[in-house]
Amino acid sequence: MYGETWNLTDATEASLIGNVYRPWRDVPDITLPTGAHFTAFKAQRGDDLTIFFLYLDENNDIQQLSNDGGGWTPSSPEVMRGVDEGTDIACINRVFEDLDPQFFEPPPPETNLARCYFQRGGHVVEVQLQSDVWVDLGIVPIP
Repeated sequence: MYGETWNLTDATEASLIGNVYRPWRDVPDITLPTGAHFTAFKAQRGDDLTIFFLYLDENNDIQQLSNDGGGWTPSSPEVMRGVDEGTDIACINRVFEDLDPQFFEPPPPETNLARCYFQRGGHVVEVQLQSDVWVDLGIVPIP
């Protein structure tokens, strides 16, 4: 499997369905607003991978939970605050296979491609994860 798959079970909690090699059994303990939008993805952080869970809260801020294997760390990235009400959250990243470590060779950190998209002020905004910080790359031009 090339990533984590999340299932919104009852509009209040998200549960992890599975991973082939190293399952993430520690699901974030959060209550999502009814109908809240969310996404999850992995990104390279040093020599390991970190899972990110982003969700839209009741204040129209995108909240982040990240887990590098040591538990979930909450944060509220500045560039993800004050987004449009009900915005979708979409993230892209390179594919990581979480397989046997003897065969897994992560790409160099400078190739991190984690980017997310959401709406603010009626525009699609692109942000990129650079090291530990989300950077606003601006408005995506849509003709």
